Amino acid sequence: MKQSRSGQIMYNHLLAFSAALRGHYDESAAYAKPDLWKGSYRGSHGNVKLWYYHDQDSPFNPANRIFERLAAGDQSVDPNAIWPVFALDALRCLIDDDRVGAEQLAKAVNTAMLHDQAAREADRTAKHITGPLTAPVSGGAGGQDFGYLYYFLYNYLTPPQKTAWHNELANSTWSHDNYGTFNSPVGTRSNWATFTYWLIPLLAIEGEPGYNELKAQGIYRGHRNFLTYGIFPVTAEVAGSSPVVPATKPK
Repeated sequence: MKQSRSGQIMYNHLLAFSAALRGHYDESAAYAKPDLWKGSYRGSHGNVKLWYYHDQDSPFNPANRIFERLAAGDQSVDPNAIWPVFALDALRCLIDDDRVGAEQLAKAVNTAMLHDQAAREADRTAKHITGPLTAPVSGGAGGQDFGYLYYFLYNYLTPPQKTAWHNELANSTWSHDNYGTFNSPVGTRSNWATFTYWLIPLLAIEGEPGYNELKAQGIYRGHRNFLTYGIFPVTAEVAGSSPVVPATKPK
């Protein structure tokens, strides 16, 4: 990522979001160049600048100290908009072997997890839900970002963090029918079957207790069914001719 041209572009993208998350985005830095900022969302880093300079309510605005507050354990902060950037920063920490940054990020993520768990339980209580979990943490990504975080930050986590994060992933990934994954093949012709936000948090704990291998196989089946364009065997009757009658009735 640091030597190839495409890798450098992606790495600088990580640096830009990491700097915005941590409150020290520098418009003159290499990661911010080149840019086509026109005061809107255009440009390679336009959205970063919008959050950082112009949106006073943004969790990335340095005046709000959101990341610092999360790292300090402030569970009153809503981390919904930050989860994807957490994952980008975690990949940067892994690439750079930035242990100090990774450990600080892990503290912020742990606080965000506790915040989301409390919000989820409050919602379940309000709806009188007492059964198994039906949704993971990690905002709109549905757990995908949390799966990446567990994977990228694993070697930097404390034992209690490893246990807590693993338990969240195990408890919130064992079920779910992923848009027809466990239905008949003709029920998986939606491109929603290939979305990864159920797959990534599941694979994050592959080989660990609580990993649901059957679900992984089911998701694979859903992906395969969709990627074969929904073409499935049909009977002659469906094709417009007389049905084929077997010589003997099956038991």
